This record gives sequence, structure tokens and C-alpha cells, in this order.
Amino acid sequence: MVSMEIYLSFAIWLLVLLLVSLSVQGLLRRVWGGRWVRPLFFPAVVVRQLSAALWCMLTFSRIRAVHVLDGDAAQVEHDKPNMWILGEVLIALAPVLGCGLALWQAGLWLEADMDFHFSLPRTVVASVDGVTDTGKRMMDIANGASDHIWTHYMHSWTGVLFLYLGVGLTTFMAPDKRKLGYATLGIFLFTGAIWAYDELNEGPWLGIFQYGQELIQGALWPPISFFVSLQVFTLAVCLVTAGIAKLLGLYGVKSKGS
Repeated sequence: MVSMEIYLSFAIWLLVLLLVSLSVQGLLRRVWGGRWVRPLFFPAVVVRQLSAALWCMLTFSRIRAVHVLDGDAAQVEHDKPNMWILGEVLIALAPVLGCGLALWQAGLWLEADMDFHFSLPRTVVASVDGVTDTGKRMMDIANGASDHIWTHYMHSWTGVLFLYLGVGLTTFMAPDKRKLGYATLGIFLFTGAIWAYDELNEGPWLGIFQYGQELIQGALWPPISFFVSLQVFTLAVCLVTAGIAKLLGLYGVKSKGS
């Protein structure tokens, strides 16, 4: 019997990526104001919207409006897909796929180092100690990412451009909040399908991988580790920036009142 541990860990880290991305979007809107966030990361928003719009067309869902710089953050208004719940799942996961592929291609074009030289934990323990260890690991990820960013990205224009695209694309990987449930369902359906294949079949997967587990650990784990690491670093920067902004705001209020 195939152990579900690696599949469950992969699904959880994908969900963490979406939740952190949504948190970063919220912090950016809070610190800089909603009207500035989308223009600042305009390329990422466009990729996100086009990805969702493409999957709307592939699932035979009529698009009513695509908001880029107006309306809700990265919202694509569409009719109900003809493929029922599967269509909603595919549309919800479209930004992850589209932004991920765009970032990977940008790294190849700009010859950027897309490896922070550490990997996400491949086991997630559902206990107090497990949560504590994961929290410590997230802090280590943020510290390691900051060191890598400074040494590899900040000394050339291509590195700075890749960092800008990376922060934007990973920030807008998350779907609209109203579709988070469909995205979560899709993540667990995807990993569950791979686990079921490994459980029932012993032949090569797509003619390349003997097992779907090899696909997860060999092909998908490195980019997911990179995306999560970059978003954890971005979240840390946003939290520090929000804290400083709040302190300056309180100080300004006190100074004005005194």
C-alpha cells in the first residue's frame, strides 16, 4: 500500500501557498491602498486574469467581464461552467498554473537562479509540536530567502526584474476568495487522483515517471518550494512594513493631537 504522507504534505503546502498569497494581497491593499496594488503588479495581474479567462473558455463558461485595474482584485466575472463543479475547480486553479508557468519561463529567459537551495518539509505533523516546528521552519525559510535574494538578485537588473516578477506572480497565484473552496477541493482531488493511480497501477506515469509520487517529489516539489519560500519572504516584508506604517500613523496622530 502506498503511503499518503507525501501526497497530503504536497496538498497542504499548495494550500499554504494560496493562503499566504491571499494574506499578502490583503496586507498590500491595507498598507498601500487597493488602487495602487494592481497597477504596481500589472504584469502579474494580467497573467492571472488571462489564465482564468482561458479556462473559462475551455470549460465553456461565457465571460461577462474581466477586471484588471478596476473592480474586485483580479476578478473574472463568468457564467456557470457547463462542466459543473469540475469547471469551477479548473477556473479556481488557473491562476496557480498560469502564474507558475509564467514565473518559470521568466526565470529561464532572465537566467535567474530559481532554487533557494532548501526544500519544504515533506512531512506535516498534525500536533502542537508539529505546528511549532513548521512555524520555525517558515521563519528559517524567510531568512534563507532574504539571503538568497540579496546575493543572487540584487546585483543585476535581470535579478531585480525577476524578483519583481516573482513577487507579483506568486502574490496573485491565489484565486478570488469566493473561489478558494473550489481551489482547495481541486488540490485534494489532484493529489488524491495521483495517490489512487499509484495505489492501483504499477506502470510508468505519462511514460516518464514510474509513480505519481516521483512526479510530485521530482518535478513539482522544487517549484512549489520556491513559490512558497518567496511568498513567505514577501509576507514577512509586508508584516514589517505594515507594522512600521501603523507605528508612524499612531505617532502622527499623537503628534498632531499634542
